Amino acid sequence: YTSWPSMDKNAPMIVCIFGGLSWAENLRAMESRSVNLRPIVVRNIRGDGDENSCHILLVGENAKGRWEEIQNTIRNKPI
Repeated sequence: YTSWPSMDKNAPMIVCIFGGLSWAENLRAMESRSVNLRPIVVRNIRGDGDENSCHILLVGENAKGRWEEIQNTIRNKPI
């Protein structure tokens, strides 16, 4: 189990996909669900700062060359 810092209880739980995943579209089914009454939103990101809004970040194989850069960006964030 995971918990995140306090947030607006109506704010969505944002699941981000970076670098493409072959099964990413399967995650869209989660958008009809919620976590602690918060709706789930699945978003594709480019890694140009838009990862800062993510609560969960999934990094695809073709983005591993940018992994160090992304790690540095999210290091102190509740992702």
